[in-house]
Formats: sequence, C-alpha cells, structure tokens
Amino acid sequence: MADGYQNRFILIPFDDLADGCSVLIRNPKLLPPDKLEAVSAASESSDPGAARQAMNSVMADVIVAWHNVYPADEDLADIDLDNPGDLAALMETLESRSQEPLGRPTVDTVARLPLTITNRVAEEFKKITTPQ
Repeated sequence: MADGYQNRFILIPFDDLADGCSVLIRNPKLLPPDKLEAVSAASESSDPGAARQAMNSVMADVIVAWHNVYPADEDLADIDLDNPGDLAALMETLESRSQEPLGRPTVDTVARLPLTITNRVAEEFKKITTPQ
C-alpha cells in the first residue's frame, strides 16, 4: 500500500447513462479548506450565473477523469425541427446518432455535463458538509 491518506479518490459509476460511464473524483473529505469554501460560497451566491461558474470551477478541480461521458447540450442544428411530423421516428433518428465524448475535465466541459452527473458529484460534497 502507498503512503498517504486512504480513499483519496472516489469512482462513481453511471451505468444507467452509458455502458462503462463513470467519473473519478478526488475525495472531498481530503480537499483543502479553500475548495470547500468555494463550494459553500457558490451555493450561497445570489447570482445564479456566478454560482454556477464557481461550482464548475471547483468541479473541474475535483473531477480527475471520466469515461464514456458525453455533453448534455447536443447540437441539433442539422435536424429540421420546424415540422417534425412523427415524433417517435424523430426520436429514433436522434437516438441513432453518435455523440462525441467530452474531452478532459475543464471548466468548459464540466459546464456541459448532464445534470445527473453534476448532482451526484455534488452529493459527495454534501456528505461532508451535512451533519450526520
């Protein structure tokens, strides 16, 4: 076993989103106080845009890597949505399209994560800030 703290990282699976979809994060219990203060300040900000940007910045520092993670804001500009007709057929067409995975974790790519992932990572912060 390596020297240092135990459980420095947490692997969070998201098998319900995609096969092998997972996110590896630093354990929030072991973060320096300034990171936790940034999370707290972001959650208490009256400016939603500033709060989101601050949280994305913290998450970009906390998320080490991910696998099979795709953007939540898929571009549909090449699809004619003015007269979609059969919505079931349109959904089948959309679902059959390939998605490009997100690049490495940065503030910009974290901002494009699905809400399911950001909420689950945020739960790890809540575990250390909520009295048990």
